[in-house]
Amino acid sequence: LYLYSDTHLGLPNPFVAPSAHKVEGFVFKDQFYWDTYFTILPLIGTERHDLAVGMVDNQLHLLERLGYVPNSNNRVHLGRSQPPLLSSMVDLVYRHDKDKDWLGRAYTLLKQEYYQVWVNTDHPHQRRVYEGLSRYYHDNGTHRGAEDESGWDYTTRFSDEALNYLPIDLNSFLYKMELDLSGFASELKLDDEAKDWEELAENRRVTVNHLMWNEEAGMFFDYDYGKRKQSSVYSVAAYATLLGGLADENQARRLVDNLSVFETDHGLATTKKTDEAVAGKQWASPNGWAPLHYIVVEGLEKYGYANEARRIAGKWLKTVNNKFEQDGLVYEKYNVVDPANLPTSAVYPDQYGFAWTNAVTLYFINCFYRSTQGT
Repeated sequence: LYLYSDTHLGLPNPFVAPSAHKVEGFVFKDQFYWDTYFTILPLIGTERHDLAVGMVDNQLHLLERLGYVPNSNNRVHLGRSQPPLLSSMVDLVYRHDKDKDWLGRAYTLLKQEYYQVWVNTDHPHQRRVYEGLSRYYHDNGTHRGAEDESGWDYTTRFSDEALNYLPIDLNSFLYKMELDLSGFASELKLDDEAKDWEELAENRRVTVNHLMWNEEAGMFFDYDYGKRKQSSVYSVAAYATLLGGLADENQARRLVDNLSVFETDHGLATTKKTDEAVAGKQWASPNGWAPLHYIVVEGLEKYGYANEARRIAGKWLKTVNNKFEQDGLVYEKYNVVDPANLPTSAVYPDQYGFAWTNAVTLYFINCFYRSTQGT
């Protein structure tokens, strides 16, 4: 097993860590949950395909061992999970390999993750809390811990009360998970289960639309179920509804119209590009992040907005390249409102390395440039 020290859980396969560079005492040499999805994107079907499969198998190993997928294999992260993208990883691998025995094992474990973690109502997985929808959680029951689980550590989205919010991205990812599981059940000839998953997904879609869609604004918002009202924070988390296929065609068009709320010459700000930076809130304007650019671009492609997808991918590539030409480094995040200034940082200094930035950048190059230019 791959084990750095007694601070980490061992993993059966090698993996790509976010960064091996220690910056002011911080280093990210763990395998993180949602980072893995973005990191393996450009590896599928290449000479490093086995590395991608091994990383997904590491996540399945942790799920089988612990009953959930932790934030990472670092012991300090075991009290929480991260955005549930394991079914999406399994889908990427299965579409390429078509190994039904492997899919059968993964399907059984994913059902465990779904029921034991994401729709559980009991501590330490108390996530389904209102109208059948789920929130982020942490086994210490704190708002900060729940915000850590969201992957958006930290953000203006939840007003420092993450336990009180139904996040639009989480419930979009769960909608996609339900559809993924329906597809896996069909592949495994479990037709009744496939129909059950479709029904769960449809119920979630209806409730998300009822609580989180704002027709006047043309935008999905997080929902504060304690106060029974939508958040007022515009964020690109809304575009997870496109990645998962939850939005209808009219909603997709309105979301496209609202790209101007976030879009700058350098990419997409995480919240409104006009929002003032808030100290410690790195998942907000003026910062732009590789995984969020992927979610938006892939969602736009899915709904047929190819020109918009290519435009945003091109801006991201230019921003990463311009910074790389300055100092030869690839960063965790970028200031996309004013690249001359540093991005807003959180509780740790700006990281470079950086796995998901490299991966999403390469994925965009492969999708939008190599295929058309033959380079």
